[in-house]
Amino acid sequence: MKKLSIIIVIGILCSYVACMAQQPHPIYNTITPEGKDLRIHMINHGSLAISYEGMEIYIDPVTKVGDKKTDYSDFPTANVILISHEHADHYDPVAIKALKNDETQIYANKAVCAKLPGCIEMHDAEMFPVGPGIHVMTIPAYNTTPDRLKYHPKGNGYGFLINIDGYVIYVSGDTENIDEMKNLGPVDIAFLAVNQPYTMTVDQCVSAAQVINPKILIPYHMGNTNINSIQDRLSDTGVEIQYYEELR
Repeated sequence: MKKLSIIIVIGILCSYVACMAQQPHPIYNTITPEGKDLRIHMINHGSLAISYEGMEIYIDPVTKVGDKKTDYSDFPTANVILISHEHADHYDPVAIKALKNDETQIYANKAVCAKLPGCIEMHDAEMFPVGPGIHVMTIPAYNTTPDRLKYHPKGNGYGFLINIDGYVIYVSGDTENIDEMKNLGPVDIAFLAVNQPYTMTVDQCVSAAQVINPKILIPYHMGNTNINSIQDRLSDTGVEIQYYEELR
């Protein structure tokens, strides 16, 4: 009996440690124009997930970035996986294997599709339906600063403009502020990458937000870039800033 009690205690402790190892991720909850619940999960770095009416859409799911690990075995199976480009913090075969089943649609750029059987290759400014009332448009994502062109050359990676029953989400992907942002149309929530030296500077993020004019801005893919000044600098624009820590 004593031995059984010890085993039970060890099991409880192991479960506790496992739960602590994978902390809950921030979630942004909202309502679509159709009056339906929509949840956007900020899993880690550039990894996001959208839950809507039984649809699970994952964007750049990755199991490990830096010291932070994500175990996708407990996540809902993906209906759709969108992969912006082939860098290891955006494309991870381990995460994809954990999330997919035979019905999962996987969309990615040419470089990823060359490695991933069954992948559907995306193209510039392409719009495609992924579920009832849900369609995605690819938006180019690239560097414009001369000494950063090597990180994300034009014509390779993408961001995503996702329309869910009239609620519009823009996920920038790895990009600087680019001309294509002028033509997105009304955006409800924008995720803008702010990570030096690979994506936008804080100045570029502020400029992009002023051009896009989303109702909500959530900086993501931050790395070690200090983004604390963004809120003050956009205070007179009407753009509401949400930081990850505010959504936990």
